[in-house]
Amino acid sequence: MVPISSIQFTCLCGSISEPGSLLSDQNTPVYAEMCSMCSVLTTHFIAVTKTLNSLQPYKNSDVATRYFCPACGCFCVFYTAPLDTWYFISRAIEHNPAIKLDVPGEPNNIFMVMRYAHILDTKDGGLAPFLLQLGDRAAPTWAGIPEPISAPQNSYDLPHTNILSMISASPENYTQQPDKDSYPTASCHCGGVALLIQCANHTAKDSSCHNYSDPAKYPTYLCACRFCRLSTGISLFPWTPVNAGNVFNMKKTSVSPDNTTPDSLIPATFSFAASSSNSNPELSLKYYWSSPNTCRSFCANCGATTSYWCAQRPDELDIAVGILRSEDGSLARKLLGWEWGRLLT
Repeated sequence: MVPISSIQFTCLCGSISEPGSLLSDQNTPVYAEMCSMCSVLTTHFIAVTKTLNSLQPYKNSDVATRYFCPACGCFCVFYTAPLDTWYFISRAIEHNPAIKLDVPGEPNNIFMVMRYAHILDTKDGGLAPFLLQLGDRAAPTWAGIPEPISAPQNSYDLPHTNILSMISASPENYTQQPDKDSYPTASCHCGGVALLIQCANHTAKDSSCHNYSDPAKYPTYLCACRFCRLSTGISLFPWTPVNAGNVFNMKKTSVSPDNTTPDSLIPATFSFAASSSNSNPELSLKYYWSSPNTCRSFCANCGATTSYWCAQRPDELDIAVGILRSEDGSLARKLLGWEWGRLLT
């Protein structure tokens, strides 16, 4: 087995870096939170003062605080007051390239997913229905707050059949085409980032943001690349590519209550022009250039990942699915088309 001392806890920009020897156990349990705020994997670590001092806190409730890297936006640490417990994000852990291994390969089987929690927060089950079976075992699932970690790990309160029924509920609602002139909202937890995104309209074949099974919806994909993993702290990050010209600054736009008749639309900026000091006024967007031609954005207040832009696709903008405010659930299936097999690594 590859020793855990050869791994590190890090964010994409490298501002956060701790050795894997801080792991409290050789086989560390992982708890998957499906709530609307987290949607990430967490794992027990020993809290490190130096690391916490380098992170920006965001108190998302009376009892919970998130910590993220203020430079690249990676969600790194979670603290819950009732249990006085610190959690470090497991997907920010990887092999330290500075350490030469005596055995081939990279660390594996270090983490074991123990359960999924807060599934009802997703309304539609999120990705949980696709991850219920983990190899030869079934993952225990919880509607909301699970039992303490000390409880039997096979306990649950939400049967898998209930979760599977969530994703198939009211399928007729997902086949109805949204109004092409409507502007659904996308916003972070604190509200500092508030965008309007015009619904897809691909009757004219001039856009690569095309969902072939339903042209009236934007496509989606899950990304498992190192850059997305370390800039978000999430293993499989869901993106939806939209036309860059269809994204607007909600705080500078007046709209009707149903978001269908904007009086004036102020485009949001996410390309090279985002570096300007007067870009996106009133939005709490912060930018991290992970390469000379790649710009990632997140909320400077709560750390929510917002977008991905690259010069190879200058007219497209990948929006984080998690910030879309859709009444039908976290997958936003009225607005987005989900097709099995769309995964980038």
